[in-house]
Amino acid sequence: MSTKPASDIAGAASDPVGGTTIVVGASSGLGRGIAAAMAQAGAPVVAVARTASGLEGIPNGGAAIRLEVADATDTTVAADFLDRYEPGVVILVADANPGPATAAGEGLFSLLGQDSNLQPSG
Repeated sequence: MSTKPASDIAGAASDPVGGTTIVVGASSGLGRGIAAAMAQAGAPVVAVARTASGLEGIPNGGAAIRLEVADATDTTVAADFLDRYEPGVVILVADANPGPATAAGEGLFSLLGQDSNLQPSG
């Protein structure tokens, strides 16, 4: 596993967000679409899902998409991603499907809340 920021591996001609975009919940639906759209726009993207099968076949768009199988509720994993990729944008798509809410993204939300420059919106 490389420790280079996604921007170093992407080779994108343009970067609309000024850095790597991490999309947590990229296995299907909205998260998958966001990851593909950001890559198409030229952003280096790290697509995160809990299972490898959920990341199969994500369209690559105009930039390389780095695939990460991980549980973002684990603050150790979340801290590693923030340190390793130094994202310009973090997008959390948790429980976009109808049904009871779970803790998906909770670890990353906790870490973002500790840094006054990084606040979850919404």
